[in-house]
Amino acid sequence: MISFLFFYFTLGVMLAAYLYLFEYEKPAPFVNEIYKALDGERPWHFKLREKLVIPGAILLITISWPVAIYMLIENCYKNRKNSEKKYEPQFTARIENIETECSVDDIEATNIYIDPENAVPRVPFGHLNKTWNDFINKLLPQDKLCNFKLIKNTSSNQSSILMDSGVYGYVIIRNDKVIAEFICETV
Repeated sequence: MISFLFFYFTLGVMLAAYLYLFEYEKPAPFVNEIYKALDGERPWHFKLREKLVIPGAILLITISWPVAIYMLIENCYKNRKNSEKKYEPQFTARIENIETECSVDDIEATNIYIDPENAVPRVPFGHLNKTWNDFINKLLPQDKLCNFKLIKNTSSNQSSILMDSGVYGYVIIRNDKVIAEFICETV
């Protein structure tokens, strides 16, 4: 064990010495003249610190590289473990905000927009029709389709912050849980 530590530290010191002697570029005399013009003549302890900072950093890196590798592996392991946790989406609607159960046909019949300039397509929810279709494709036979309304200055399911405006929309409920929502207007 002691021979391993001796070899390890010797290798680190040799690598630090090599990096300092052959790879480290000392500042040009011009840079020293600029420092002298800006700060005046520096005391001896500033010069000593300048001489020791780079070799000290190189030595610290070469000695502690296993710690950095350990921390990297641990971080990757934690990230993988956290990503394996089941993601549960947060919805604006809460169960207590649900008003009535609806059918797809009734909702679509009452939400066709008629635009005299034909800028909005004559389909349910107009420009939001694709989103609406994606929403109702999640509907299974045992699910309930309900409307919900959150009034202004109430908190949503996502946070306890009060909402600046109310919202109105529809939710799909499966096993007494909201599994999808479609927000179609602010009130």
